[in-house]
Amino acid sequence: MAAATGALIGAGLGAAQTIGGMIGKNKAKDAINNYERQDLNNAYDKLTVSTKGSDLAKEETQLANSTVIDALSTAGTRALLGGVGKVTQNTNNLNRQIGAGLDEQQKKIDYAVASDDARIRQMQERREESDLAGLGQEYDYQRNQFMQGIGALGQGAISAANVWGMEREDMQDSIGSTAALGLNPSGLINPLTGLAY
Repeated sequence: MAAATGALIGAGLGAAQTIGGMIGKNKAKDAINNYERQDLNNAYDKLTVSTKGSDLAKEETQLANSTVIDALSTAGTRALLGGVGKVTQNTNNLNRQIGAGLDEQQKKIDYAVASDDARIRQMQERREESDLAGLGQEYDYQRNQFMQGIGALGQGAISAANVWGMEREDMQDSIGSTAALGLNPSGLINPLTGLAY
């Protein structure tokens, strides 16, 4: 009887391991399927080109141009006509320098944004690979628990069947020997045949 109890306990533990493995495997699979990708923000995304310096330079140029044109107009028509072209040329040169400075700032911002995007992408990939690898290992572990549980359940069932078969044979031997002595071990009689069970 102790052997039968041990076999049933083994089968029960195998069933528990199978169920636990199946539940754990399903949870790991759900975690993999529902994995939320990380959303990291670019530190340089909101940078803008500073126009304070260029605005100040334009204001100073306009003030200087106004002063020069006033001085040229008091000097006469000839001086005014000769000087306006020079003033316009200087203004255009300054505007080109300002534009080049603003463009240089924008290039630096674009480079910083692109570099940070690449860094973020690498960081996300490393984190996600690590997270998903861990979830995959958990899935594999739970699947192995499930399979080991099935094996233990089957082994317990085989042991129980063997024990039950041996005890049945022992019982039949016992019944046969008591019947040979003319005793009815169960005390029951078949009403159709009148023979003892």
